[in-house]
Amino acid sequence: SSGDATMTPVLEAPAPPPVEMPKPAPVPPPPEPVKAPAPVASKPVEPPKPIEPLVEAPPTAPPRATATFAQTPRPQIAPPPSAAKPSPKGSSEVVAPNKKSGPQWVFEGVIYDLLSTRGVYGVKLVFVDAEDNEVAAIETTEGGRYHASMNAGPPEGYLLRIIHEDYSGKHIDELDSTSSVRKADLEQRKFLMNAGARSLPWIGTVGKPVRRDMALVPKISDE
Repeated sequence: SSGDATMTPVLEAPAPPPVEMPKPAPVPPPPEPVKAPAPVASKPVEPPKPIEPLVEAPPTAPPRATATFAQTPRPQIAPPPSAAKPSPKGSSEVVAPNKKSGPQWVFEGVIYDLLSTRGVYGVKLVFVDAEDNEVAAIETTEGGRYHASMNAGPPEGYLLRIIHEDYSGKHIDELDSTSSVRKADLEQRKFLMNAGARSLPWIGTVGKPVRRDMALVPKISDE
């Protein structure tokens, strides 16, 4: 009967398993603000340089050929008469500014002291023409002897200058006289000294030496 009917248990449906919700993804941090680059100072723009035209270099000349010459010795120039050295002792070398050519005049003799009558060494004799140009110059040797040769001069001859530190330049010219002043006594020679000097022209003879002795007046006795 209905009263004896069996009660069928009601089965409960099993509960569904819990559903896990997915975890939210982590939120990334906000990006850092981008810094604006620093302003770069701009350089002033230089105007372009003008282009210089190209100048071609002149063509170089080819090297000249050189020749090698042997060294030629220089000629020795004789010093002027004023710078000539005194003649060595024992000689009376003629120092003539003009070259000797053609006929020659030769003079020789002795130059001596008027008071002592001894020959004077180292007296310079300078022969000049009418225009005072030097023709020849010599110095006396031992015993006052001299020997000078020079170009034959004009008819009026040459003049003579006498140079020595111990004599005044005054002199007595004997020419070729045989009456020598040396033969006079001291008083006579003193008188000749005070009487003055003779300066006669020098006129030679071509091909024959002319003898002329002269007596010089000392400076001490002349003062």
